[in-house]
Amino acid sequence: MGLDFAFAAFRQRISYAALISGDSDLCPAIEAAKNEGVITRLIHGPKGSFHNQLWSNVDERREITTEVFKKLRLENKKGNR
Repeated sequence: MGLDFAFAAFRQRISYAALISGDSDLCPAIEAAKNEGVITRLIHGPKGSFHNQLWSNVDERREITTEVFKKLRLENKKGNR
């Protein structure tokens, strides 16, 4: 996944990427993508569920919470009417 992410950045196929992960193995790919101008966002669980280096390397962060899921469910219900 990290290689696909980095290749997409090198080929200028992406300008923004949201990652759902906690694994520091993606840090080199994130750094490479950022060097290509890609804005990176980490979608993560509660503190302790992600590596600190991953947290530090991304541009934006958003925690997945119960409230986020509730909001997504409400938006989905409204869109299906």
